[in-house]
Amino acid sequence: MSLQLGSHGPLVSRWTDVMLKRFKSYALGVNGLPIKNDGYFGYDEQKVQREYERRTGQPQDGVVSNQDLASLKLTQPVIFTVEGHLSNMWAGPCADNARQLQQEGVAYWQPVGYESNKLPFDNPSGVRELVNLFSSDVLPDGTPFPPGTPCGIIGFSQGAMVVSDFLEQAVLNGPLKWRLPDIKRTLCLGNPRRELGKCAPWADNPPPPNTSGIMVHRQFVTTGTALEGIHQENANVGDLFAQNTNDKAGWDKEAIAKIVTENSWIGGPAAIFARVLALMGDVPSEAIPALK
Repeated sequence: MSLQLGSHGPLVSRWTDVMLKRFKSYALGVNGLPIKNDGYFGYDEQKVQREYERRTGQPQDGVVSNQDLASLKLTQPVIFTVEGHLSNMWAGPCADNARQLQQEGVAYWQPVGYESNKLPFDNPSGVRELVNLFSSDVLPDGTPFPPGTPCGIIGFSQGAMVVSDFLEQAVLNGPLKWRLPDIKRTLCLGNPRRELGKCAPWADNPPPPNTSGIMVHRQFVTTGTALEGIHQENANVGDLFAQNTNDKAGWDKEAIAKIVTENSWIGGPAAIFARVLALMGDVPSEAIPALK
């Protein structure tokens, strides 16, 4: 997110503060006085930036580029968003929040594209995209994302599953563990993998504490991990995907969810094959292929 004539907000204030402290000999307005730190990038700030560019051998366009921000250690915090099933990366609850923060100059928004239209779910495509983004020190549009850049992630519904898988597989127990200190906050909305009893204290209508996401046997457990203090789950009462119980009725719900999301018919007490057998009792061996 570059700064140019008309830019305003916290990032402009941070840039002005750095210029006044490090380059006070020329951080001066047209009146010869130090530029004002009022959060607005006007003609005085443009003048100062052009002098900075002259001294650093750049084209003198008066625009504070992403590379300038990185050199001045003013790289924006980055918010990654992963939306839900049948959505696109530009619209949804995660995108709406991140867009607002970017407009306020608080953070840079990086939406995450993945194959969100498939059944069963193609969550690995989202994990791969997040791994690619976090493995690079530059985002797709050239915005700097070097090690040490503070960041956060928000995921909704299927996107929350993608975020959970990514954090679990690549960050906590995988090749991107080195990015862990940079991740300041993570948030999942309506997460089918919500940990038992975990819900943000500011949730408007939290589900009962003895419930988890519908994937009872694949909960994203952050308690006792490095994410415990920075990860939150936001769920509501009655959310089919984020509220389930660890009992026979809950396992039946999970079994159906596993078919839809994973095409999984076997494996553990929540497998649909096991649930059918439990419902029907003893079944002759010759009937098993038909049931399956």
